Amino acid sequence: MDSEKRQRIIRAVIGLVVPAAIAVGLVVVAPAGAYLWLKAIHVAAAVTWISGMLGLIYLLSWHAGVTDRITTKLLSQLEFQVLQGIVNPAMVLAWGIGLWLAWDAGWYGGGWFQVKLGLVLALSALHGWVIGAMRAMARGKSERSGMMYRDIAVAGAAVAIAVIMLAVVKPM
Repeated sequence: MDSEKRQRIIRAVIGLVVPAAIAVGLVVVAPAGAYLWLKAIHVAAAVTWISGMLGLIYLLSWHAGVTDRITTKLLSQLEFQVLQGIVNPAMVLAWGIGLWLAWDAGWYGGGWFQVKLGLVLALSALHGWVIGAMRAMARGKSERSGMMYRDIAVAGAAVAIAVIMLAVVKPM
Protein backbone atom coordinates (compact mmCIF):
# COMPACT_ATOMS: atom_id res chain seq x y z
CA MET A 1 0.00 0.00 0.00
CA ASP A 2 1.47 3.35 -0.99
CA SER A 3 1.92 6.11 1.59
CA GLU A 4 -0.74 8.41 0.09
CA LYS A 5 -3.38 5.69 0.35
CA ARG A 6 -2.26 4.88 3.90
CA GLN A 7 -2.54 8.56 4.86
CA ARG A 8 -6.06 8.75 3.41
CA ILE A 9 -7.12 5.70 5.41
CA ILE A 10 -5.64 7.16 8.59
CA ARG A 11 -7.43 10.48 7.99
CA ALA A 12 -10.72 8.66 7.35
CA VAL A 13 -10.37 6.67 10.57
CA ILE A 14 -9.54 9.83 12.50
CA GLY A 15 -12.53 11.54 10.89
CA LEU A 16 -14.79 8.78 12.20
CA VAL A 17 -13.21 8.32 15.63
CA VAL A 18 -12.76 11.96 16.68
CA PRO A 19 -16.46 12.97 16.53
CA ALA A 20 -17.41 9.86 18.50
CA ALA A 21 -14.67 10.61 21.03
CA ILE A 22 -15.92 14.20 21.38
CA ALA A 23 -19.46 12.94 21.99
CA VAL A 24 -18.33 10.35 24.55
CA GLY A 25 -16.08 12.89 26.23
CA LEU A 26 -18.96 15.34 26.52
CA VAL A 27 -21.17 12.63 28.02
CA VAL A 28 -18.54 12.13 30.70
CA VAL A 29 -17.49 15.71 31.45
CA ALA A 30 -20.18 18.15 30.26
CA PRO A 31 -21.76 20.02 33.16
CA ALA A 32 -25.55 20.19 33.38
CA GLY A 33 -25.69 23.83 32.24
CA ALA A 34 -23.57 23.26 29.15
CA TYR A 35 -26.42 22.29 26.80
CA LEU A 36 -27.14 25.76 25.38
CA TRP A 37 -23.44 26.59 24.98
CA LEU A 38 -22.79 23.31 23.20
CA LYS A 39 -25.87 23.82 21.03
CA ALA A 40 -24.54 27.25 20.01
CA ILE A 41 -21.13 25.78 19.21
CA HIS A 42 -22.81 22.98 17.23
CA VAL A 43 -24.81 25.48 15.16
CA ALA A 44 -21.72 27.63 14.51
CA ALA A 45 -19.67 24.56 13.52
CA ALA A 46 -22.44 23.24 11.25
CA VAL A 47 -22.84 26.62 9.52
CA THR A 48 -19.05 26.86 9.07
CA TRP A 49 -18.84 23.30 7.74
CA ILE A 50 -21.67 23.60 5.22
CA SER A 51 -20.85 27.12 4.02
CA GLY A 52 -17.18 26.20 3.68
CA MET A 53 -17.99 23.01 1.79
CA LEU A 54 -20.39 24.80 -0.56
CA GLY A 55 -17.79 27.53 -1.05
CA LEU A 56 -15.26 24.86 -2.01
CA ILE A 57 -17.68 23.50 -4.59
CA TYR A 58 -17.92 26.97 -6.13
CA LEU A 59 -14.12 27.21 -6.14
CA LEU A 60 -14.09 23.89 -7.98
CA SER A 61 -16.53 25.33 -10.54
CA TRP A 62 -14.07 28.13 -11.24
CA HIS A 63 -11.14 25.75 -11.11
CA ALA A 64 -12.80 23.60 -13.82
CA GLY A 65 -12.40 26.45 -16.30
CA VAL A 66 -8.71 27.10 -15.61
CA THR A 67 -6.15 25.85 -18.10
CA ASP A 68 -2.79 27.18 -16.95
CA ARG A 69 -0.72 25.21 -14.43
CA ILE A 70 0.19 28.09 -12.13
CA THR A 71 -3.43 29.09 -11.49
CA THR A 72 -4.42 25.43 -11.11
CA LYS A 73 -1.72 24.92 -8.51
CA LEU A 74 -2.72 28.06 -6.59
CA LEU A 75 -6.41 27.11 -6.61
CA SER A 76 -5.59 23.59 -5.44
CA GLN A 77 -3.49 24.94 -2.57
CA LEU A 78 -6.25 27.35 -1.57
CA GLU A 79 -8.89 24.60 -1.70
CA PHE A 80 -6.85 22.23 0.47
CA GLN A 81 -6.00 24.96 2.99
CA VAL A 82 -9.67 25.88 3.38
CA LEU A 83 -10.60 22.20 3.65
CA GLN A 84 -7.98 21.32 6.25
CA GLY A 85 -8.03 24.56 8.21
CA ILE A 86 -11.76 25.33 8.33
CA VAL A 87 -14.12 22.79 6.78
CA ASN A 88 -12.79 19.51 8.24
CA PRO A 89 -12.45 20.80 11.84
CA ALA A 90 -15.93 22.34 11.65
CA MET A 91 -17.41 19.06 10.42
CA VAL A 92 -15.74 17.11 13.24
CA LEU A 93 -17.07 19.57 15.84
CA ALA A 94 -20.56 19.58 14.33
CA TRP A 95 -20.72 15.78 14.34
CA GLY A 96 -19.20 15.30 17.78
CA ILE A 97 -21.31 17.88 19.56
CA GLY A 98 -24.39 16.97 17.52
CA LEU A 99 -24.16 13.34 18.62
CA TRP A 100 -23.93 14.47 22.24
CA LEU A 101 -26.86 16.88 21.88
CA ALA A 102 -29.03 14.12 20.41
CA TRP A 103 -28.04 11.77 23.23
CA ASP A 104 -28.57 14.36 25.94
CA ALA A 105 -32.02 15.35 24.64
CA GLY A 106 -33.10 11.76 23.87
CA TRP A 107 -33.76 12.46 20.19
CA TYR A 108 -32.40 9.25 18.67
CA GLY A 109 -35.88 7.69 18.52
CA GLY A 110 -37.58 10.72 16.97
CA GLY A 111 -38.64 10.44 13.34
CA TRP A 112 -37.55 14.01 12.59
CA PHE A 113 -34.11 13.26 14.01
CA GLN A 114 -33.70 10.09 11.96
CA VAL A 115 -34.55 12.01 8.79
CA LYS A 116 -32.17 14.80 9.85
CA LEU A 117 -29.43 12.25 10.55
CA GLY A 118 -29.93 10.73 7.10
CA LEU A 119 -29.64 14.15 5.49
CA VAL A 120 -26.51 14.96 7.53
CA LEU A 121 -25.04 11.65 6.36
CA ALA A 122 -25.81 12.77 2.79
CA LEU A 123 -23.98 16.06 3.49
CA SER A 124 -21.06 14.05 4.88
CA ALA A 125 -21.02 11.97 1.69
CA LEU A 126 -20.99 15.23 -0.29
CA HIS A 127 -18.05 16.31 1.86
CA GLY A 128 -16.19 13.15 0.84
CA TRP A 129 -17.13 13.72 -2.80
CA VAL A 130 -15.74 17.28 -2.61
CA ILE A 131 -12.43 15.92 -1.29
CA GLY A 132 -12.27 13.42 -4.15
CA ALA A 133 -13.11 16.13 -6.70
CA MET A 134 -10.41 18.37 -5.25
CA ARG A 135 -7.82 15.60 -5.52
CA ALA A 136 -8.83 14.82 -9.10
CA MET A 137 -8.72 18.50 -10.01
CA ALA A 138 -5.27 18.90 -8.41
CA ARG A 139 -4.01 15.98 -10.53
CA GLY A 140 -5.62 17.43 -13.66
CA LYS A 141 -7.92 14.41 -14.01
CA SER A 142 -11.33 16.06 -13.73
CA GLU A 143 -13.46 16.62 -16.80
CA ARG A 144 -16.56 17.94 -15.02
CA SER A 145 -18.06 21.24 -16.07
CA GLY A 146 -18.22 24.28 -13.85
CA MET A 147 -22.02 24.26 -14.20
CA MET A 148 -22.22 20.74 -12.76
CA TYR A 149 -20.37 21.90 -9.64
CA ARG A 150 -22.78 24.82 -9.24
CA ASP A 151 -25.76 22.46 -9.53
CA ILE A 152 -24.26 20.24 -6.82
CA ALA A 153 -23.76 23.28 -4.57
CA VAL A 154 -27.43 24.24 -4.97
CA ALA A 155 -28.49 20.67 -4.12
CA GLY A 156 -26.22 20.71 -1.06
CA ALA A 157 -27.72 24.01 0.07
CA ALA A 158 -31.23 22.57 -0.30
CA VAL A 159 -30.30 19.58 1.88
CA ALA A 160 -28.75 21.91 4.48
CA ILE A 161 -31.94 23.99 4.55
CA ALA A 162 -33.99 20.83 5.12
CA VAL A 163 -31.69 19.88 8.02
CA ILE A 164 -32.18 23.31 9.60
CA MET A 165 -35.95 23.13 9.23
CA LEU A 166 -36.08 19.69 10.81
CA ALA A 167 -33.88 20.78 13.71
CA VAL A 168 -35.93 23.89 14.43
CA VAL A 169 -39.47 22.57 13.86
CA LYS A 170 -39.02 18.88 14.90
CA PRO A 171 -42.20 17.97 12.99
CA MET A 172 -42.52 14.25 13.74
